[in-house]
Amino acid sequence: MKNKMSAIVAVFSIMSVICLGCGPSLNSDGSVNSVFAYVDHDRTLAEMIKAGKYDFVYYDKDIVEKNFPIHQPSNNVWPPIGIEFVLVHLDKTASTNEVFQYMDEHDLWPAWIEELLAFGEEFPDVQRDFPIIAFGSSCVASDGYPRAPYLANSNGFYRYLSLTSFLTYSSLDDSPVWHESCRFLAVHK
Repeated sequence: MKNKMSAIVAVFSIMSVICLGCGPSLNSDGSVNSVFAYVDHDRTLAEMIKAGKYDFVYYDKDIVEKNFPIHQPSNNVWPPIGIEFVLVHLDKTASTNEVFQYMDEHDLWPAWIEELLAFGEEFPDVQRDFPIIAFGSSCVASDGYPRAPYLANSNGFYRYLSLTSFLTYSSLDDSPVWHESCRFLAVHK
């Protein structure tokens, strides 16, 4: 129970920073008010990256639509839509399986790359405080390793988009281990 409450309080604290005066609050049922950003699915991946104004894009030859296709409805017409985002923070070193289990228990899906980029565009300074990972999209990068997109910073100054590896494994469940500073971008199911 302590870990769940720590995670809820951590998300609440982050939402307070992100909203900058919109007054998020912890609801009586323990749920957290989230933040919204618009995702324009009519943009190309390259346009989304450019709109984010990142100082650097690492793995730029891998962060392409061939590896990360933008999700489109069957009629290929999808106006910009508001998405409710939650930053999941378990406040401990956690395996990927633990992160997915937490998301599932709280009716959350891992965010796709286009959602990560919309979040980064709308809230550009959040990634200066901690890495933000989007498990909903992944690819096998040119180095042969499975990777997921994330936003982070270099020395608290430069903002960048990159791909993170799934290769730091836990001896307990053979799942990657994520530093306690990591946040995982999610959306409601």
